Amino acid sequence: FYHHFHAKEDLLFRMASFFDSNYSEWLETIDADMGAADKLLAFDKYTSRLLEDSPYRSFLPQLYGYEVMSSNERFILSENRPYYQVILSLFQEGQKDGTISSERSANDYTHTYARIQRGVVYCWLLERCSYSLSDESQNLIKLFINSLKIPQ
Repeated sequence: FYHHFHAKEDLLFRMASFFDSNYSEWLETIDADMGAADKLLAFDKYTSRLLEDSPYRSFLPQLYGYEVMSSNERFILSENRPYYQVILSLFQEGQKDGTISSERSANDYTHTYARIQRGVVYCWLLERCSYSLSDESQNLIKLFINSLKIPQ
C-alpha cells in the first residue's frame, strides 16, 4: 500500500480524479444547442448525481474531512482540474454570447459556482445524505445562474 501511496489520505485524494475523468467527456456529449445557463444547470445535476450514485459514496465524508484538515495542496480547489475547466468554459461561452452577465469575470463566477456546490455537498454529508443532493444543489445553483442571466 505505502509503495503506491504515502498515506491513506493520498488514496482518498486520488479518488477525486475518478470524478474528474468524467467531466470532460460529459461536456462533449451535451447538446451543443443548449444555452450556457442550461448547460451549467445540467452540469450541476450531472455532478450531484455522480456523487449520489458513486461507488465511493461511503468515502466522501473522509475525503472532505481530509481536504479541510490537509496542510498540503487541496486538490479539490485546483483550478487545473477538469471540473473547473468545464465550468469556466461554460461561463465564458455565456459571456461571449451575451446570455450571462459580464459584471464579474467568468473565473469569479466559476469559483462562486464551485463554492455553492461544495457547500451543498458538505451539508449533505453532515446530514448523512438524508435528502437528494441533486435536488438541493439544483435549487441553489438555479438561483445563482438565474441571477446572472441577461434577458434576451
